[in-house]
Amino acid sequence: MRKSQLVKKLFDEFNEHYGREWESSDEMKAAFSRFMMERRVKFFFKHYRSFYLSKEDKNEHTFKMSSSLSNYIVGLKRDIADPYMSEENRRSDQEILSILTDFHGYVIQVHQDYRTAYPIGTEAKLEPLPEEVQEDAAIAIHPDDDYLKVEDVAQMLGLTVGTVYGKVQRRDLPHYRPGRQIFFKAKDIQDHIERSKRKSTTEIQKEAEKLRKRR
Repeated sequence: MRKSQLVKKLFDEFNEHYGREWESSDEMKAAFSRFMMERRVKFFFKHYRSFYLSKEDKNEHTFKMSSSLSNYIVGLKRDIADPYMSEENRRSDQEILSILTDFHGYVIQVHQDYRTAYPIGTEAKLEPLPEEVQEDAAIAIHPDDDYLKVEDVAQMLGLTVGTVYGKVQRRDLPHYRPGRQIFFKAKDIQDHIERSKRKSTTEIQKEAEKLRKRR
């Protein structure tokens, strides 16, 4: 599956589960961040043991994973305690906190089970990640950090490659040019799509109502 297809699958899933009229782009981005966190945790719950068994230094891997989760949990608890956080965001963060806390315990348990079977000084044979897990990982873990090529963006936007090059020359699309190659970040392209959105009649009416209330 092409990277552009994976990214499109991800955004389609987001729209299917969180589809709504957003009050602002910041609200939409916050919802997408929560969606990605939930997706990553669910992915790791499903496939973590396979990831663990593919790591050469399992002690170091467990330490790094546990430390990262602990830091994130502390940050979530701090955010939840913020009196200015909206109730909707607080409920969402509390759900994520519960999932992450359970997952943290699972990470420790997997390592303890492994060390019971293979004490220090002995190791199991490394097991490569199954192919289906690798494909799932392509959109479960930081897809927005992946760079897209011109062909990928053309497919995402339904444009020809030539049209995308034209937009690059006019600086209509955010891009990176290390030497002669042109790359795009998936998140930048999604933001571009959101900015190009044509407002619905309902959204226009809501904005007009807000303006009337301010007068």
